[in-house]
Order: sequence, then C-alpha cells, then structure tokens
Amino acid sequence: MFNNPKDIGFLNTLMNNQERIFSEFELAKTSELNFTHFLNSNKPEFTNHTKFWLKENTLDAEQTGYDLRTGIWGAFPLYKKNFPITWFDIKKAFPYLTDFCEKHPEIEFACFMRLEAGNRVQMHSHSRQHLIFHLLMNELDNNGCEFTCGNETKTLLHKGDTLLFDYSLPHSSYNSSSLDRINLVIDFKL
Repeated sequence: MFNNPKDIGFLNTLMNNQERIFSEFELAKTSELNFTHFLNSNKPEFTNHTKFWLKENTLDAEQTGYDLRTGIWGAFPLYKKNFPITWFDIKKAFPYLTDFCEKHPEIEFACFMRLEAGNRVQMHSHSRQHLIFHLLMNELDNNGCEFTCGNETKTLLHKGDTLLFDYSLPHSSYNSSSLDRINLVIDFKL
C-alpha cells in the first residue's frame, strides 16, 4: 500500500535537493539548541505544533485511550500550516526546508521524527486521508526501520531512503537498528 514519491512533482524537487536538506540538518545538530535537545533528550517534549497535529489526526493518548509508541518518540516541527513557529528562528536553522514548505500549499505539517533504537509505533491509522512522506536522515544498522502499511512492508536503512503512503490506512513502524531513526516527515493532501 505504498506509493511512489517520484509520482508527486514537488517531492521530486525535494528529493533532488537532499544534500541541501542533509546540510541544514547537520548544521542544526551543532548550532540549534532546541534541535540538539530533541535529538539527545531521553524525553523529547511535544511542542504545541506536534500536539495540535496529533489531535487533528485523533492520535493523542486521550483520543486513542493508549499511547501508540514504545520508547522514545518525538517530533520536531518545521512547519504547521496556519500555525507559525515562533519559539525559535526556524528560517535561520532550516532555510531551504521552511521556504519549500511555504511554497507548497498542499503541505499541512513537516517535522523531523525520532524513533529510539529497538522501539516501535504500533499499528494505527489517522482520521484524515492525507499522504505522508518519509526521508531517512541518518544511516541505520542491522535491519534498519521497517514500515508496514496495509499488507506491505518497506525498510528504511540508508540515509536518503524514502517512502510514501496514505496515512488513513493502518500502518506501523519498528526500528530494529541500534541507532535512533530520524526521518524528515511531510504530511500533505493533493
């Protein structure tokens, strides 16, 4: 039940600029304190942007009745449509990514998602019928991170690996790597 990201014009542009994205990511790891905390904290805090996105999709623990995640999971927002990020200078830290999101009205939310080594996000589906794109930002070892959508499974293992699916369909992920998985995630509707 996975889609081909190359079939989406603006995702092709994004994938053709991976080196710019990776450069911004690497620079922010050393220069942006909020991002460093997100990458290294044993308890990444949910920002209001992430909480709002989870509520929109009926995915927070209050709505589901349980937490979908095991271990450390976090989302570091880059863009939320109609909800500007003001708690740090997002345009300074991620100029290409913020400009890209602002130029594409179909994008609803963009963030970096972190899933701790050896942990999972249980099978679930979102209340909205949107597509979600994942770009792996770091190399993983062992068997990488598996994503299941419907009856199909794909693995992200190498920096730059991508996947795309309709997140209203049941899906899950399991990071069997010994390293935390960091993905750039873009939620959009066509």
